[in-house]
Parts: sequence; C-alpha cells; structure tokens
Amino acid sequence: MAPLWAIGLSLIPACLAVRGIGGEKPLDMEHEPPTRHTAPVFSGDQHVFMAHHTTPELSFATYVITLRERRRHVETFLRDLGLSNVAHIQPAVLKSRLDLHSLVAHGHVKKQAGLSMGEIACSLSHREVLKHFLQTNKTHVLVFEDDARVGSGIEKELQTERGANFTMVQFFEELAQTSEKLGWHGLNLGRCWDHCDEDHAVMKVSEQIDVVKSKRSLCTYGYLFTREGAKIHLKSTGRLRDAEDRVRMSFPNFVYMSTRPRLLEQAVHKTNSINGEKFHPECK
Repeated sequence: MAPLWAIGLSLIPACLAVRGIGGEKPLDMEHEPPTRHTAPVFSGDQHVFMAHHTTPELSFATYVITLRERRRHVETFLRDLGLSNVAHIQPAVLKSRLDLHSLVAHGHVKKQAGLSMGEIACSLSHREVLKHFLQTNKTHVLVFEDDARVGSGIEKELQTERGANFTMVQFFEELAQTSEKLGWHGLNLGRCWDHCDEDHAVMKVSEQIDVVKSKRSLCTYGYLFTREGAKIHLKSTGRLRDAEDRVRMSFPNFVYMSTRPRLLEQAVHKTNSINGEKFHPECK
C-alpha cells in the first residue's frame, strides 16, 4: 500500500453522515505512524502537527482538526476552554487535493464505498490525529473538529453545581476517568441524530448529565478515545468503507458511549462545510 503522501492530501471541516450504518467486517490492519503531508501548514513548520506542548496535569492529549479559514474560531474556542497552551492544532486533510482513483487503487478506500470526497478527507483527518496520539504517553485523547462549540448553558450548569471556578477541562478529565469503570473505548461528547428514546443510562456524572449507551451516536464534533479505542479505529479504517461517524457503529469489540445531553454542538459556518448551514439535532 502506497503511503498517503504519495497520493496527495488536502483539508476539510466537520464530518457528518446520516445514511444507513454499514455492517461489513473491518479489515485486519495494524495502525501506522502519522503520515507526513504535503498539505499547507499554518506556522511555517513543515510537520503537520503544531503546538506540541505537554501538560502532566491532564491524562488526555487534545487535538483540533482545523481548516485555515477557521483558525481564528479555533483559537478563541481553545482559549475559552483553557486549552490554548496544550492543544495540537492539526490541519485537516483537504478534499480538493485528494484523487479518488488513486485512493482506491492503493487500497485506502473501498472501491464501491460511495463516499464523498469530504467524507474521505474527514476520515483521513481523524486517522492522522489518532496515529499521532498513540505516539504520546497519554491515556486518552480529546478530539475536536473546528466547528465545535460548548452547548448553551452546559458550563454554567456545571459551575452552579460544582462552584464558579469549575471548568470544562476539569469535566473532560472526569469523563476520561470513567472509561475504566464503564468499559468504553470512545465517548461521543456531541452526538446527533440519535435514537434518544432508546438510551440506556450507565452513569450519572452530574445533576444534569449522564453517560449513556445509545443506538446511533452520529456526529464527530468532539469525542474522547482511549488508547485501545484509537487502535481499534485505525485497524478498522485502514481501508475506508463508510463515513467517519457511521462506521464507528460497526467497529468490532468497540464500546461507544455518549453524554446526555451532548456537551458540544456545531457552530454553523456558511462555507466550506460538508454540513452546510443545517443544524443537526441531538435526537432523531
């Protein structure tokens, strides 16, 4: 299989798909190290990953998949969260520079997957983040897309309950620590189009917020993965066969849970988005 840099990559924004969930058995492929892209970077550094800061206080690494034109929004988002000094801003893979025939020929995309170029670029972007995370010593990874924002009233409710100085970062850390007890590999912080009437609550993490098992946890605005979850994802997406959010429903031996209500939602942008200006509700 040829390396992705030999094919040519580009960048995208948020990823979403809402058609049927595929059930084909994933390929048995090992994860590989991060790919060096020829895609543009933002800082002059020729490596795709920026802002390699470490923070011993947090168990998770933080990445934001980012388009150049959304860099300012991302910087504000990270500053408001208190993650500016530790987050890795990852240029997304640009769909405009992908060649579908080459991707299929080299085994990176299933021949009849029926994916848009935006969906392919989205999945490749998430794979790059997870490959890089596995090169760190962190136990979890917190991944955002560049159009994520904290849901209205979420932080205020937590501060009312926990105190005025309580932060979303502290809450993300608390959520990460539930993985061992609950056995999840991935925790969706911004699900959409789910069958919420079929939720099964497994833990109350605040007065208003639960961790739930759900039927169809779509959208990838923001999520937590364990190291094992990242390995399962990479092994299952070595050849792309479905959109990033749908395919997670069919990973083998992968426990994917969600927060209820969602903590993150999409900050709608008028241009350069697979999702356009449409709002995607939490529940179907």
